[in-house]
Amino acid sequence: MTESESALLPLEDGASAAGKRPRSRGGALSFAWQAGQGRRRGAACPRANARLAWRQVPAAQVAHTNFAYWSLWLPIQLDPNDPFPAGFRYNALARLPRDRELLTYTSSKPQAPRTLVRVPLGASAESLGVVIGPADPLPEAKELEVIEARALDTTRLSLARHLAKYYAASLGQTLELFIPKGFGKVRRAKPSETVQPPLPTPPPLSPEQAAALKLLRKNDVGLLHGVTASGKTEVYLRLIQETLQAGRSAIVLVPEISLTPQTSQRLEERFPGRIALWHSGLPEAQRIRTWRRMRSGQLPVVSGSRSAIFAPTPNLGLIVVDEEHDSSYKQASGVRYHARTVARELAQATGAKLVLSSATPSVESHAAAAEGGIALAELRDRVSGELPTVEIVDLRAELKGGNSSTISASLQP
Repeated sequence: MTESESALLPLEDGASAAGKRPRSRGGALSFAWQAGQGRRRGAACPRANARLAWRQVPAAQVAHTNFAYWSLWLPIQLDPNDPFPAGFRYNALARLPRDRELLTYTSSKPQAPRTLVRVPLGASAESLGVVIGPADPLPEAKELEVIEARALDTTRLSLARHLAKYYAASLGQTLELFIPKGFGKVRRAKPSETVQPPLPTPPPLSPEQAAALKLLRKNDVGLLHGVTASGKTEVYLRLIQETLQAGRSAIVLVPEISLTPQTSQRLEERFPGRIALWHSGLPEAQRIRTWRRMRSGQLPVVSGSRSAIFAPTPNLGLIVVDEEHDSSYKQASGVRYHARTVARELAQATGAKLVLSSATPSVESHAAAAEGGIALAELRDRVSGELPTVEIVDLRAELKGGNSSTISASLQP
């Protein structure tokens, strides 16, 4: 790549709801749209070094507008035959225009795509950005500062594009999911050589566990359905061990941050010196150091909540979604992704296995297994001991018999 100009995608949030004023980070670019013969002005947004053209439409058709990363929602179907600039997309309720998310900056040295950089916005503000590719030269393009070369691989960049389309978000929003906050504030630590201890000998498997492991080995996507204490964890620990022995990495998702230390402790006991703990509650410095160690392959097993699915693990070979039915895997703000859905897309893109584990599978996963879309491995018995005996007691009958307590006679001493 010989061009000195690179198109940059802003990562910082400049979104606002209709009628509210977005945050201004130095400089301003007036967004405008036409309604009938009247003209309305939008709020100030970061300077984009580009002009935005909007189609003239009757006022009655402009029912809703929303700024997000220098984009505008229009709830109308635009005519694809209209003479608009190249790159505009004409879909009802689609973010318009997507190509205007790109800002243009210059660099004294050629920059590779997917490089993480810091760029100026306006007079004094700045933002993180990801180099997408070369751009047409601009006479007043500003200089960029490189933070991390090739911060993303091609698979993650393609996944970010897919998520932007699937969840109706901007590419800047989805790329931000892959980049930890605080980059550029934490000094890069000197790389240290770590000697990883040998893996311990795993415990023996029950016949049911062995059958489930064999089935999951042969299938790219599988549902591990087992009762409580049936040994589901040991099955996917075996899969993780085989993945590491093959020179690949693994991601284990848990639904809640509170469960992450518990899971990580068990993984650390089984795979000492190889576990990365990852969730949104980590301090910035720790997050960035851990991110770089994951990216370098020093920590090949990642354990964390839903955001761990965006970990930069190289040569990914296995993704485990524990308690896959849990609603906590759904992000409630920003890009409203579902970690289970992202895991399926990432597994398909990287050729990794996907294991969904639960004692009470989601309706979607159970239906997919019942229809043969994914493999179903079942563990019906507990590893140690039998399931407790359950007795249903009609307290109305006991009340008639003289027991006025809320505790049944069988539980009373």
